[in-house]
Amino acid sequence: MRTSRKSRPAAAILLSIWIAPPLSPAQAQESNGYLEGFLTRAAEGARRIYNEGRTDLYLSGAYWHLPFAYSRERRQELNAHAWGFGLGRSLVDGRDNEESLYAITSSSSHFKPQYAVGYTWLARWRLSGDFRIGAGYSAFIYARSDIYHYLPLPGIVPMASVGTDRASLLAGYLPGIAKGITGRGNVIYAFGKISFD
Repeated sequence: MRTSRKSRPAAAILLSIWIAPPLSPAQAQESNGYLEGFLTRAAEGARRIYNEGRTDLYLSGAYWHLPFAYSRERRQELNAHAWGFGLGRSLVDGRDNEESLYAITSSSSHFKPQYAVGYTWLARWRLSGDFRIGAGYSAFIYARSDIYHYLPLPGIVPMASVGTDRASLLAGYLPGIAKGITGRGNVIYAFGKISFD
C-alpha cells in the first residue's frame, strides 16, 4: 500500500501511537501530575502578566521571504507587507527580562488574514540609557488560510528585539516546516510594539 506524501506524517504519528508501550498506572499518574503542574504554572504566569503588566499595541510590519527558499519570481508574487495590529500585556522582571501575552491579526504572505495568540519571553541587555537588545522565543497558536484552512496550530520560534521599554522592533524567524518543501516557512517577520502604563 502506498501512502501519499501528504499523509505520511499522519501515518507516522498513528504508527508511533500504536507501537508505543502503554504507560503503567503509576507512570500515567506521574505524567498527569507533570502536565497539571505545567498548566497551573502557565495559568498563574499569564494571570500575573495580565494583572501586573502594561498594555501593548502591536503594529504588524513586514515579511522577508529568504532567498535560499524562494525564487526571485516567487518572492515578487508573495506579500511582503504584513499589515495588521494587535494588543497585549507585558511585564518586565527584576532581571530586566520581559514576558508578553499577545493577540495579533495581520495579512499573510498570500494576502489573506491570519491570526495568532501567544506568549513571548525575552532576555534583554541594556546597551545605553534605556536602549536594549533582546533575544528569546515566542510560543503561540496561529491560524492561516493556506494551512488546513484556518485550523489552529501551535508554533514556537526564536525572537529578537531592539528598542526601549516604550517602543521596540521585534523579529521572529519562522523556519521551514517540512524538509524538501520550499515556500513553507523560512521567513523573517518584523513588527513593532508600543507600550503604555
